[in-house]
Amino acid sequence: MHNPDEYKIEVIMNPHTWDNPTESYFWCILGWCNDTWCNSGCGWSISPEQAWKDANKYFNRMNLRKQKENDNVKI
Repeated sequence: MHNPDEYKIEVIMNPHTWDNPTESYFWCILGWCNDTWCNSGCGWSISPEQAWKDANKYFNRMNLRKQKENDNVKI
């Protein structure tokens, strides 16, 4: 069973120069929703290492935005 706030980062380790000749390493953040993995964000980077950094940076921004939304909810 998955936690509804569960996320994973995937980095494609082989360059996809036919899709993006300058930043050919694809990354995505997948979140668990409705019993399946859903794309929560993605992008392209210049290397697998940079893709990991970019995905983490995106994930951290995503979490900050979520925290701000939760802080603004009045109970």
